[in-house]
Formats: sequence, structure tokens, C-alpha cells
Amino acid sequence: MLALSIPMKWLIIGRVKAGEYPLWGLYYFRWWLTRRILAATPVQYIAATPMINIYLRLLGARIGRDVYTGIDYIDAPDLVTIADNVIISGGAVLSTICVERGLLQIGSVSIGRGAFVGNMAVVERDTVIGEGASLDDLSCLPTGMSIADGERWTGSPGRPNGAYHSPAGHPLPGKTIKAAVTAGLLAIAIVLPLAEVLPIAPGLVALIELNGRSGGWAFYAAAPLLALSYVLSMCALTVMAKWGLLGRVKAGRYSIWSSFYLRYWLAEHVNDTALTLLHPIFATLYVRPWHKALGAVVGARSEISSASAVSHDLIEFGEESFIADGVSFGAARVEPGALRLASTRVGRRTFIGNSALLPTGSYVADETLIGVMSMPPEHPDDYRERGATWFGSPALKLPNRQASAPFDERVRFRPTKRLIATRLAIEYVRVTLSLTVFLVLSGVMMSALTDVMALQNGAWWLLPVFPVIYMSFNLGAALFVIALKWLVIGKYRPRVAPLWSLFVWRSELVTSTYETLMSPMMLEPLHGTPYINMFLRLLGARIGRRVFTDTTDITEFDLVRVGDDVAPNSECGLQTHLFEDRVMKLGAIEVGDRASVGTISIVLYDAVMEPGARLGELSVVMKGERLPADTSWEGSPAQVRAA
Repeated sequence: MLALSIPMKWLIIGRVKAGEYPLWGLYYFRWWLTRRILAATPVQYIAATPMINIYLRLLGARIGRDVYTGIDYIDAPDLVTIADNVIISGGAVLSTICVERGLLQIGSVSIGRGAFVGNMAVVERDTVIGEGASLDDLSCLPTGMSIADGERWTGSPGRPNGAYHSPAGHPLPGKTIKAAVTAGLLAIAIVLPLAEVLPIAPGLVALIELNGRSGGWAFYAAAPLLALSYVLSMCALTVMAKWGLLGRVKAGRYSIWSSFYLRYWLAEHVNDTALTLLHPIFATLYVRPWHKALGAVVGARSEISSASAVSHDLIEFGEESFIADGVSFGAARVEPGALRLASTRVGRRTFIGNSALLPTGSYVADETLIGVMSMPPEHPDDYRERGATWFGSPALKLPNRQASAPFDERVRFRPTKRLIATRLAIEYVRVTLSLTVFLVLSGVMMSALTDVMALQNGAWWLLPVFPVIYMSFNLGAALFVIALKWLVIGKYRPRVAPLWSLFVWRSELVTSTYETLMSPMMLEPLHGTPYINMFLRLLGARIGRRVFTDTTDITEFDLVRVGDDVAPNSECGLQTHLFEDRVMKLGAIEVGDRASVGTISIVLYDAVMEPGARLGELSVVMKGERLPADTSWEGSPAQVRAA
């Protein structure tokens, strides 16, 4: 697939040129088709290795020597220039495209020698990062801005914050060692996809055996057990990979040209694979023992969702803490020639919001709240303050926050045995349901393909028939999720509910199945087309005409109202709920005609974007805010965009 994607890119669109192009036009179609091919290419298997630089160069990027590229995708690689010795951390985005007001806007990114781009940082189009300069973690360089040589910029929107002092470089090895490590990474990358296949091997064997004996009906009946076997096998694989490859990891600085990096890179990729394939297990009671088995210290009654970039031996989840979706928790800090790992801890009853970032070495005090797309304050004396509330990048201390509904402790922190048993039962269904449906649909698809081959007496008929059967497979998964949503939840309405309640567990069942089955299989390939909006409407979202939708981060669908000609850009979230204080609070979001939401931005519930309002990248509209018509905003929290 890697080899195929390169000539396809050059044949379909050639060299991408900066400029503005109308949506739904011919150039847009060529760009969209190229993008979908590149997005479907499994580049994640070579991210953070020297091979990713070779691949990006073949796509048109200009990349120097000894560049650490922790990302696996760039929208317009032809317009990216990266000099020697640059570090681009994992989770960063070189955002060369944006859609606003009916136009696809494409621009360039230039990064100078020895520069640093932090974890979850966003570099917008038509920007320059100078030599020896830095854009810190969870920071954004706005469109058209430049960082001077040697400067350090922090926050969203990014602002100068003194000089950047790069850590001392790790001694570089000789050519022989570099070649050996590169060869080792390549060999691992080739076999790494087996991590996805091995756990499902029992199901595949059972499919063949049961299909042969009973026409397939026994297989369909056994699908829930086969799904459970996959979950258990995948969890066991991650634990064996972690302990077999790494043992107990200690804090310290490790060369990226070492056997440790080979083992660490493999273990992390197996864990990332599990994060994707076992998505339903996160935010359930079953995830805690799995994290413990991987080496983490997990406090009693803590709630852990899909925390990423985790070095388990070095993290501690405090008692009754809450870690929301998409948190970057103690990710390794990439330094010249090395990784730095340190212990990361959150205290008792601490809340870490969606898409927040805790740098490696962080300590967050008891009863502290770190908000959505936020990080702890820079100075340790500040974030050791007990009971503080921090929001934004850079972190601002909020003097007060909205009080949650006064629910009893038994439905927030200390549930009864009956509640625990009920939740375990519902979450067991949640963990196995998506895989069960996947296995059943796979059995139907394989039976259909076998019947075609038998009827036509040859495999060549599969070429025209397979796309139809495959689309039927995806459509079946989507229709199952749509039916599940309406049967289990009905219509979402604004409300509050404690964590330990049937409504929350039913809602999470629907959300998890949507994010595991419908979103990656049916909706991901439809990004940037009118068809994605058709399916979101079937789930209850109200979406207008000619809407460019490049995200699936919508959960309580009925609470989302999007007008005509709106552009929700890549990975943005219309977040209609929060779990603050272990209380699920739901509210509506309204995005008016011609408005746009930037890449990796979040609009919180009860917010309104009036017609023509524009929200920049890596930005947050706080709950209850209203952005006036035809105004431009950016930052976390959002502020009026500078002229």
C-alpha cells in the first residue's frame, strides 16, 4: 500500500500548489481522492522511524538529515520544507489545508534547522519556524506567522516566551549502528501488522471450521464468544509485548539509536494498535486491571478513558481520579537523539479533561481540574496547589467554576455492589458488541464471496462483485449503529446524570459502538463528501446543505445543529457533553450558516457560533459562549483573532 500510494498521488493531483480552490470543484475532487488514498495507507507502521522521511520525500516533501518525524500524515507534503536536525513530536499537526467560506485553502510550512515542534502542537499554513526555534506542546502557530531564529513560542495562539534552549544532544552513533537500528525498525514495521491479525486467529480458524460443518450458522451463534476471545487475546498480547520487550522501564534519557528504542517503539506501536482495536474497553471497569497488568499504579475507583502515549511503569492514576478521552498522559519528550521519560502522577479526585496534555514528569495535586484541551501550568509550584482549576494553553487559573448537580456520593464515587454488577454487565455487552457484529458481517461477506466463486466457476468475478459486497458490509454496520442509537437512547435532550446511572451506560454503549463500527468503516472514507452528512442526519444531527464535514467527533447527535455552508475541519469536536465532577452534563451546540471550526478545535455544549463566525485551529469555545456573526476567533480559550 505504501508503494501504491506514491504513484497514485502523482497521477491524480501531481504537485500540490498553494492557493484557494472552490469546494466541490474538479481540483477539490482530485485533492479529496488523493487524500483518501493517503489516509487509508498504513503509514503509522513507519512513524517515528527514518523510513517515514523517505516516504514523505517521495510524496514531495523536502526533508533534511537526522529529522525525527513522530507524525504519520501531512495533507500537502509538497508544500512542507523541513531542514536538518528538526524534531516533530508525536501528535503534532502540520496543517497545510483549511476549509473556510466555501474555499479549500492550501499553504506552506517551513521549519528551520534544529527546530522543535512539541506534542499536540499545530503549525498552520503559510508559516515559518526559524532555526533553533521551538513551538511548545499544545501550542499553535497561527496562519501567516513566523517564529524568529532561537525563539520559543508557547500557547494557543502561540506567543513569544523567551529564548529556546535545546537540550544537549545525545552522542550520535556511527553509520554502522544507525544502519543496524534502521534495518531493525524496517523489519519490525513489516511484521507489525501481525499484531492486529494474531489475536483474531482463533476466530478465523473457527469461521473456517464452523462454516464447513454447519453452513455458517454455528459460527454466527459463537460470534460473541469469538469476540471475547479477541479482546482477551489482544490484551494479553500487549501485556506480553510490554514485559517481554521492555521489562520495568525506569525514568531517564534513552538514545533513539539503541536497542531500547527498537523495543520501546515496538511495544508502543502494539499498545497504539490496541488503543484503536480495543476502543470499546476504554472508560469501562475492565480497563483498570489491564492498565495494572501493564505496570501502571491505578487508584481505587479511578475512571480511565482512552489515555494515549502512556508509559505505564511511570504513571500513577490517583484514587477516584477521572481521565477523559484523548488525553496525552506523560508522553516521552523527544530531544536531540534521545527520548526522555519521567514519572507522571495525578492525585486523588483529580479530573483531566478531553484532549488535555500532561507532559512527562507532571504531578497534578489532589482535587485539581485540568480542562478540555488544557495542560498544567508551567511552574511546578502552581500545579501542586490542591483543588485548583486550570484551563487553556498556557494554563489559566479559574477563580471558580460551575457547580455540578448535587448527586449523592454513591452514584458518583462510591457505588453499591448492585450498581457495580449492573455496570459490569452492560459494559461486557459494550466491549464485545462491535466485534460480534463485525464477525457476523464478515461471515456473511465471506459466504457471499464464496457463493460468487462457486456460481461463476472462477475467482475473476470477484473484481466487479467485491466492491458491492464490501459496501454492503459497511452499510450493514452503519444501519446497525443507527438502529442501536434509536432503540437504546431515542432522542438526546439536554440533561444531567451521575456517572453511575443507566442513562450514562446506555449512552456510552451507543457512542462506543458508533466510534468502533460506523465511524472508521463507513464514515472515515466519506469525509469531505455530502454522504457523511446523510448518515449523521440519520443519527439525529441537524446538518444543513453544502456542509464540508471532516470529522466524526459528534456523540449526542440530536443536540447538534449545523447550518448551511458550514465547515467543521479535521478532527474538530462538537462536544455536547462533559463528565466534570463525575456528572454527565448534556447541552446543545449551534453552528450558524457559513461558520467554520478549525482543525483539532472543540466547541463545548450550550455554545453558539453565529452565522459567518470563524474559529481557528487548536481552539476551544467554552460552554455557554456565543461567537458573534462574521467574527474570527482563535486560541484556548477562544479570543478575537488578531488582525
